[in-house]
Amino acid sequence: MDKEVIYEKAKALIKDAFKVIKKSHAELGIIAVPQQFSQEAADIMSRAGLKGIVNFSPGFVKVSSGVLVKNIDLSIEFLSFFCSVKG
Repeated sequence: MDKEVIYEKAKALIKDAFKVIKKSHAELGIIAVPQQFSQEAADIMSRAGLKGIVNFSPGFVKVSSGVLVKNIDLSIEFLSFFCSVKG
């Protein structure tokens, strides 16, 4: 699949996220989009009223106060796991 098609689909999903969060009264969100969309996703989730966000996208996101964020770098997590298995 072409990268542009993937990016356009990601953008559309992010824009729909606000309505879905509000309608479902969700409290926790997960970000797993390409890095260039991660801050926009975090902004929308924060404005929609989420209390916490787990970010699996590369890089860190910033949110308003009152919203907890856990940035998880999967490359470090995998490296840590494989190092502990070899040890």
